[in-house]
Amino acid sequence: FQHDAVRHPAQAYEMMGNFVLAGLLWSYRNKTSRSGQLFRMYLVGYATIRFAIDPFRGDAHIPMGPLSLVQWYCLIVGVGFLFWIRQDMKSPERAISG
Repeated sequence: FQHDAVRHPAQAYEMMGNFVLAGLLWSYRNKTSRSGQLFRMYLVGYATIRFAIDPFRGDAHIPMGPLSLVQWYCLIVGVGFLFWIRQDMKSPERAISG
């Protein structure tokens, strides 16, 4: 790393994204009765935030084609859990027990 290099405040970007994500999840908390739905939504949201922020971070990247390894992982996790959410919404209602 260069000491005098100009860097993006990636941690601040990620913090702002997490606050927005927390607000969205908080507003959605009473609109679902499916077990684990909010957690899956969080994973999709966090994977999206991390995918977008990763190029601005100062840490070492492992390139794999046009994306870094972390971005590929976030893409797989985000799409996978988004697919799971969509499939779960198509299935009959399962109420949270407890």
